[in-house]
Amino acid sequence: MQTALSYDCTVFDVNNVCVSAGGRYSYSAQDAIANQGGLVTLAYRPTSQTRLGVFVDQPLDTKGSSTISQRFTQPTFGLFGNWMLNPDGHGLNVQGSAAFSSSDLTVKRLASATTEDGQGKSALTGQAYSLRLNYVDPLTGSVTLIPYVGVRSTRMAMGAYSEDTSSQTIWPVSYNKMVQDSFAVIAGSDISLRLMDKWTANVGVGVQQYLHYKMDHYTGVSNIPNVTSFNMPMGHKGDMLAMANAGAIYDVGKAQQVALTAYWQQHASYSKGTTSLLATWSAGF
Repeated sequence: MQTALSYDCTVFDVNNVCVSAGGRYSYSAQDAIANQGGLVTLAYRPTSQTRLGVFVDQPLDTKGSSTISQRFTQPTFGLFGNWMLNPDGHGLNVQGSAAFSSSDLTVKRLASATTEDGQGKSALTGQAYSLRLNYVDPLTGSVTLIPYVGVRSTRMAMGAYSEDTSSQTIWPVSYNKMVQDSFAVIAGSDISLRLMDKWTANVGVGVQQYLHYKMDHYTGVSNIPNVTSFNMPMGHKGDMLAMANAGAIYDVGKAQQVALTAYWQQHASYSKGTTSLLATWSAGF
């Protein structure tokens, strides 16, 4: 969800239309879960200083966890907009975006010394919003500094879960719906470096400071002897998280680009983070 807030399409031609297509690979280092997806982005430039767009990110595969399998009932989708104070893009820029996702979960509870295994289904939904102010400052003809500040809001909800009694599961477990809400300030800086006529490199670092963070406790009931109910707080690493990005752009020809970009975001519940790689082709029409 965090990476989706950065999706954009910036290559235009005489009809003021941009089309981008590509692939995404995401990896969560904490639980070793990998996910792949295909991405399509469309944008329209109604004026020389404004662009509006939509995107669709269709996850293709989820691998890694032996206890949770994820099936996406619909693609992650969203919209974005950008307004520039000056037609050349220098100076103040205002950027906004929103993203939405939904998926089904199959959860497998592993057996322990005192309990058998179990299985049930749940659902995961998410929404995220971002508003960012950028200042594009060309330091030289080939180096551009882009400091930014903004706000970001996210809400993730995991539905209630219940196991069915079977010959393998005589002590089923149920837990209640869990919701994570957060509101944060983000700040950082990107640097764009024109390496050659056709190559551009980008790198950036930033922080996310939570002003509000709430995660429901893991609560539920079970038929396991001596564990008829449970209430456990979920982990929260801290209020300030790091993020970084790096990438390269190659100008293929008239109004065409290919780009490779990497994003890293520290997780709120543990020190390890999530890395996403995007490979895209963009064309202006």
